[in-house]
Amino acid sequence: MPAATHRSTIFLSSVQKELQTERRALKDFVHGDPLLSQFFEVFLFEDIPVSSSTTQATPQDKPLLSIVLDELALALGQPTTQVTTQVAEQVGKLLRAAAEPATREHLQDAVGLQNREHFRQTYLEPLLTARWLERTIPDKPTSPHQRYLRTATGAAWLARLPT
Repeated sequence: MPAATHRSTIFLSSVQKELQTERRALKDFVHGDPLLSQFFEVFLFEDIPVSSSTTQATPQDKPLLSIVLDELALALGQPTTQVTTQVAEQVGKLLRAAAEPATREHLQDAVGLQNREHFRQTYLEPLLTARWLERTIPDKPTSPHQRYLRTATGAAWLARLPT
């Protein structure tokens, strides 16, 4: 590859496990194509190693934090520029609180938000849609007995969140 050529990174990410084979096939296609591989590098979100050994964000975590924030922005349906480390910390608290079935009130308290509607629209509904959370009574979303539980996708994101 000539020294003046800049390779752009294609970031492939999804909360859908069903598309994992297709994402990997696309990465392999770009990598195996002589022309495309000169100009593009493909990065898969699921290739990030899960590590719980660090307790503080380090300089090498900065790219990881950027990727974690991008994934969160996608899940929340917000532009990446609007998702801050503070929002990521709040989602981390919410997902930790949802390790066991939890009420909306418990999750809202864990995040430290007062406004129920803001919490529902900004956090709860997007995380349900992204399948980072699930309802314990899916066919009755407004049940007074409703609880919310972190999914494997939510747990995977939480494991990648630098603390």
